[in-house]
Amino acid sequence: MSGSALSANSEKVNMHSDENDRRYKATPHRLGWATLAGVVLWFGLVTGLGEVAFRLLTYASGSEHLFYNEHFMWLTPVAEAILFVGFGVPLMSPLRRLPSPTALGLVVGASSLAATLGIVVSSGYVYAWVALILAAGVAWRLGHWVRRRPTWTATSCHRTLPFLLGTVAVLAGLVFARQADQDAAARTQAAAADPRVPNVILVVLDTVRADSLRMYREDGVGLPFLERLATRGLVYESAIAPAPWTLPSHASMFTGRYPNELSTGWFQPLDDRQPTLAEVLGQAGYATSGFVGNTLYCPRTTGLRRGFGHYEDFGFGWGEVFRHSVFVRNLQRKLDPLAWFGFHDELGRKPAPSVTNGFLRWLDRPGSRPFFAFLNYFDAHSPYLPARLANDGRRLTDREQALSKRLAEAEHAELQQHADFLRQCYESTLVELDAELRRLADELAQRQLLDNTILVVTSDHGELFGEHGVFYHGNSLYRPAVHVPLLVSWPSGIRQAQRIQAGVSLKDLPATILDFLDLSSQTALPGTSFRPRSGPSSPQQPRPVLSMVDPGPKADRFSRAPVAKGPMWACLDDGIFLIREGDGTERAFDFAADPREAADLTLVPEYAERLNAVREAARSESSR
Repeated sequence: MSGSALSANSEKVNMHSDENDRRYKATPHRLGWATLAGVVLWFGLVTGLGEVAFRLLTYASGSEHLFYNEHFMWLTPVAEAILFVGFGVPLMSPLRRLPSPTALGLVVGASSLAATLGIVVSSGYVYAWVALILAAGVAWRLGHWVRRRPTWTATSCHRTLPFLLGTVAVLAGLVFARQADQDAAARTQAAAADPRVPNVILVVLDTVRADSLRMYREDGVGLPFLERLATRGLVYESAIAPAPWTLPSHASMFTGRYPNELSTGWFQPLDDRQPTLAEVLGQAGYATSGFVGNTLYCPRTTGLRRGFGHYEDFGFGWGEVFRHSVFVRNLQRKLDPLAWFGFHDELGRKPAPSVTNGFLRWLDRPGSRPFFAFLNYFDAHSPYLPARLANDGRRLTDREQALSKRLAEAEHAELQQHADFLRQCYESTLVELDAELRRLADELAQRQLLDNTILVVTSDHGELFGEHGVFYHGNSLYRPAVHVPLLVSWPSGIRQAQRIQAGVSLKDLPATILDFLDLSSQTALPGTSFRPRSGPSSPQQPRPVLSMVDPGPKADRFSRAPVAKGPMWACLDDGIFLIREGDGTERAFDFAADPREAADLTLVPEYAERLNAVREAARSESSR
């Protein structure tokens, strides 16, 4: 076809479109519901896909938190589409009384205002007021333009809507397929282990300090189920977490290495250079699975899922869906409107029953392999929102729940004012976790699995409530931040209960679990087993125990905390707990005799020689 013919054809199309628009304007009919809903849905999907594009750019540049829900690529447009249609259609339905071109122009203007605002704000590169001015300008121009071309606008939206929906479906399919491939690759092709060998469940109670429990301190909170386990199993009195926050501590528990030997950091996931306990047990014929409540630092993207044939992190509840909307996130952060209806928890947070239920569903799958399961419970992490207070059994009032949530981000002075209230709420969550663990054990017993299951219960780190002027965790290495509970129960394998005084590190958990399974000789995982031998109830040879932390993203907020001075390390050896801060300042305490860390041994000349020995032991242990 010649160029002149093409030009003539184009002119005819334009004339035809203009003629349709003139007829559309001249016709007194109202804007149809299908057109209204289709246009609003179109803008909702475009908003969500625009947010996804900006998030992918920030992740690619490494300038944002790397740990996220991989399903955000389709959940975000779905969330925005639901919000746009759910709120936009009812709110703009009165516009249908206006002439169709005017109504359509206003609908597109309002929708484009919201879409531009959402996309620009999600980029994180401009101030909100700048984004609002930009969005208003776009809405004005686009609305004016649409009023002159209503037919073309409506037709274009309806024709491209299937493409947008298909894009979302493809993104969802890609994410599910990728995760399925990861799980399939982790599922071992090795022969199943002997069905008679014990199962293993590693339970990590996120953010639980040892001395909050009565089994570690007389005035601690009573946890009937864990105390019953303690009477039939092993209780380690001096278990130390390798780090005072989640990711490096879990990585150490999985690899048998200290955090300074691993790739993990505040923004860095665990890489694949070191084998994990799940990989080793999978190769030994175990079915492996992980179920996590901490979706901040335990999702798939942290690298902790490696070796697990099945791994559940984020759910697909409405809270998790709408959490991906930039409007919901900002509105919830600034106004917390859900609190007006009595909802004070974080959107998308997974409660303990959800973690347990996920594990039980997996447990009831077809198959007869022995299993290794990792369960992380997040309920003791701030904000502390127990259903009832443990001391009097009453429910928290709406005001108290709002206070607990606000204190999760409060400044030091307000935290000091409410320290007792925080601790009361925290310890009440421990009582609820104990009840959930009892339910877990009951479910195992009903399936006749409890007797031959090694149940390890511990925590990844502790928590502070004003001790040494410090709150929460990740910002110091004082004893409340790193001294964690550690219990091992195996009804058919541990015949005598023991309380073991010697210091042990959670980084030696892989070696210990493999020792219980008589698999130590078949793995290259490092570490020293602290399984008691016949004779004295202590590990074979006590070793120095280290913990370490680097300044994190909230160092400015925790400017009073020791970690603000730089990287820290601590060492427990010979009964002395020595802490070195980033500026070289040291503090030391008698771990057994001074649990509240009241007497600094660095100020006592008689301890100088023993402290030198601890420093040398720390250097030797860190270089192994």
